[in-house]
Amino acid sequence: MRLHILQRGVVRCLTCVLLPSFLAIFRAHGSVASVTTLASFFGSAASGTNGHAPYSGLVQIVDGNFYGTTFQGGSNTSPAAPFGFGTVYKLTPAGTVTTFASFNGTNGAKPYAGLTQGLDGNLYGVTWAGGESNRGCFFRLSTSTNGSLTKLLTFTNANGANPSGKLTLGHDGFLYGTTQQGGSSNLGTVFKTTTNGVLTTLVSFQGNNGSNPYAEVIQGSDGFLYGVTVNGGLDNFGTVFKLTTNGIFTLLASFNGSNGYYPYGGLTQDTNGALYGTTAYGGDNDAGTVFRISTNGTLVTLHSFSGNADGSNPWATLLRGRDGSFYGTTILGGETFGIPRGTVFQILTNGAFASLASFGFNTNGGSPYSSLLQDSSGRLYGTTLSLGVGLKGTIFRLEPAPAVLSASMLSGSMQINWKAWLGQTYQLQFETNLTQNGWIDFANSVTATNSNMTVTNLISGQSRQYRLKQTSTP
Repeated sequence: MRLHILQRGVVRCLTCVLLPSFLAIFRAHGSVASVTTLASFFGSAASGTNGHAPYSGLVQIVDGNFYGTTFQGGSNTSPAAPFGFGTVYKLTPAGTVTTFASFNGTNGAKPYAGLTQGLDGNLYGVTWAGGESNRGCFFRLSTSTNGSLTKLLTFTNANGANPSGKLTLGHDGFLYGTTQQGGSSNLGTVFKTTTNGVLTTLVSFQGNNGSNPYAEVIQGSDGFLYGVTVNGGLDNFGTVFKLTTNGIFTLLASFNGSNGYYPYGGLTQDTNGALYGTTAYGGDNDAGTVFRISTNGTLVTLHSFSGNADGSNPWATLLRGRDGSFYGTTILGGETFGIPRGTVFQILTNGAFASLASFGFNTNGGSPYSSLLQDSSGRLYGTTLSLGVGLKGTIFRLEPAPAVLSASMLSGSMQINWKAWLGQTYQLQFETNLTQNGWIDFANSVTATNSNMTVTNLISGQSRQYRLKQTSTP
């Protein structure tokens, strides 16, 4: 028996020979996707000033470059911030990272959140701390003047405090966001602001309707804002809410533990209007969940993490990919030879789930708290909070790994196995004489509904060669 891989027109060969009494077995590839480390962070020590601990993901703007933030690091330090106040960095498509701006405390400090591009082309963001009250700042960053940073607003507690979710550009041109604390009950707020810093508080959380939103709000296809709070609600395990752009609030659901609790990531909407999100804890194994909720509040758990190969404790907002499936990260769990430090996963709207890659090796980083970004070619980008060459986090790229076939015997049949991203379609083919170049389709093509694909073929006296042809991609 010969095993071949044909992917995107390129034949990659793995060969084993089937004799009457012997079957050589290839082990399947350990990951469905390959992780490329594009950059490592080094903090604010003498080894470099390009940042430390990126909690947030990337944004790609029209100049083709990627931009992001780090929670610490940079060129400015103080006795209160010996590891730096944080940075904004730029990543070129070739993988070169430069510090675009360093926070200094006065203009902000410790940004958890990523960046949002406004209609004017500038980047906007918030910091968790800094400013006159040390409650956080709202800032603008010009990409055309090499990192000119302008503080537009200081949070004062009365208008919110400690924002950690990225800003959302509304259909009306306002920027919408959340604060973890502050407001009338010091339990957090939802606000909107103009691009010059005129802020309006839309809601102050009271506990029974939710408290402490960490993530961003999104604007749905119906014009409503949708979001989650980490705490509050009926069991103090967090809530899902919707809100009009002028502040009319509706509580959609409360988490109860069995359906998850503590949703740190925000919501993502599909083309049918349903909303998808994650909880960091709860579910069947108290390792977190992926859920779907309708805009009228019907909540369904799609996946409960086990804490093993599929990961545990998802922290970030899901990405809706170009293929219609969702991609996310977990900060723990996975399959590595060291300490498991998180995964990247894919999930379909029906709950079909695949773990794509695992972290925990020093070079590829550990604990991806960030949401993912997809470029025009379908590749995924994200950050890890720790490890990497500098031990301060990494920027990584993820793309499908070449399929690797394996063969095994079971009850007189041969099983051919490979790993796949969900939604990819494959055609297994065979040939009895390679010199005649006449490949024959083995049964119908198959579309991956989980990450482990298997085709069974009865063993006959005829020698066969097999190859796998990828006929579509997600």
